[in-house]
Amino acid sequence: MRSRHLYFNGVDGETGRYLFPPTTPRQLAALAQSEAADHGEVAKLERWLEQVGSRRLLWQPHHPWELAEAGWGILFAADDPTMPAVREALGELLAHRCAQAARVNDRHYQEFAGERGYRRGESKHEFLARHGAVHGAEGLERMPHYLLIVGDPESIPFRFQSDLDVQYAVGRICFDTPAEYAAYARTVVAAETSPPLRRRRAVLFAPLHPGDAATGLSAGDLAAPLAARLTRHRPAWEVATAFGPQATKARLVALLGGEEEAALVFTAGHGVGYPSGHPLQRGRQGALLCQDFPRPGRGNGRVPPEHCFAADDVSSAARLHGLVTFHFACYSAGAPALGDFPHAAGGPLPRVAPRAFLSQLAQRLVGHPRGGALAVIGHAEKAWQVAIGWPGAGRSMPAFVEAFDRLLAGRPVGYAMATFGERYAELSADFAAELELVRAGAPLDEQTLSRLWTGRNDYRNYLVIGDPAVRLAIEARPEEAMTFGLSGGEVVH
Repeated sequence: MRSRHLYFNGVDGETGRYLFPPTTPRQLAALAQSEAADHGEVAKLERWLEQVGSRRLLWQPHHPWELAEAGWGILFAADDPTMPAVREALGELLAHRCAQAARVNDRHYQEFAGERGYRRGESKHEFLARHGAVHGAEGLERMPHYLLIVGDPESIPFRFQSDLDVQYAVGRICFDTPAEYAAYARTVVAAETSPPLRRRRAVLFAPLHPGDAATGLSAGDLAAPLAARLTRHRPAWEVATAFGPQATKARLVALLGGEEEAALVFTAGHGVGYPSGHPLQRGRQGALLCQDFPRPGRGNGRVPPEHCFAADDVSSAARLHGLVTFHFACYSAGAPALGDFPHAAGGPLPRVAPRAFLSQLAQRLVGHPRGGALAVIGHAEKAWQVAIGWPGAGRSMPAFVEAFDRLLAGRPVGYAMATFGERYAELSADFAAELELVRAGAPLDEQTLSRLWTGRNDYRNYLVIGDPAVRLAIEARPEEAMTFGLSGGEVVH
């Protein structure tokens, strides 16, 4: 019988205990009820979902994987003093994207900087309204569908990125030096113009720790079914697994820059976290815990470097060019300053870090000087198991299935992750409706309310680090069909 507790995938790097203890629906429902609903935001999401369902989004491109039709833009903070140097460093990528997106309509390529850039404190709706990006036929000429945010999450918040990602395909890059931006620009352009094509090989990596319910779910209910489905439905791909005892750090070193080549690497397991301001937090938050660490959650003490994969494990000789990685793990994309989950109903949001930041592992993978990964998909908070096993939830696991279908069919990363934005919007609207019923006196369904709340937060926090228009660096095969998994949809030839 499945436990009634809900689990995070995350381990405290200082103590070895869980970052957030297994929690009952009753405890989570109490936290959810203390949240103040944003009725305006919910109404906008509901209206957008209705338009999606009735196909009345006139601004939506018919072929959203084609930049000439969908458009591409780059977005800086309005007050970013580094913008001129960073833009110059990204010049090769900008020229490349301009040639693609503006081929038919020059307004399908846009740059948002200076007065046109993101203003501190601006909501998604305020930003879009300022640029006249309304739901109409002219929408794509005002706001391209693919948007690359440049800057740290203090200047342009994670929340702005995830809200924008509901309607658009959004990614982010943030590096410490112009040289790293230039390296990423070279990586993308080279992968798309003179690619050293990678094998059609996907590897799924999932530790399975004895007595650990969290990795039992992430390995058994997510990674294993995904691998089985890909094996059945993607005969042109080699699908390899590294589960349980095979999911060692040595294997992950080989996969992420070592001798074991793949086009796509997916990991599912614990991310490592540290208390706010801890001296190791900036460098190791979001490191990937491997099978080597014994019995996570039991308080076995500090997680040693040899038991997890962090930024400093990516060698200077790593071979990453053309790779895309996807990490189901806490903080694998970054960490906000304040978390989503208060420790007590009505209490303040917990301090996660002194300042919001991107994962150094993600930055190292995409910014590698020898040619980095094209994109890293990860999580910018604690990752819940709600997205895996949710009795009666309908669309949950299919979000992962559809994302993988699109990635392996050679579609852009941002297009693949649209399923997560849609799921976030659905859960936001459903949670708000359920909360209103409870506050109006309806009986409290603890299971439903807790899962809607945690699920909404969970899907919101999946982010793309990298240009959302990149694709797996594999040889195109037009004859290969793309089928959208378990939730139905179109077939593209």
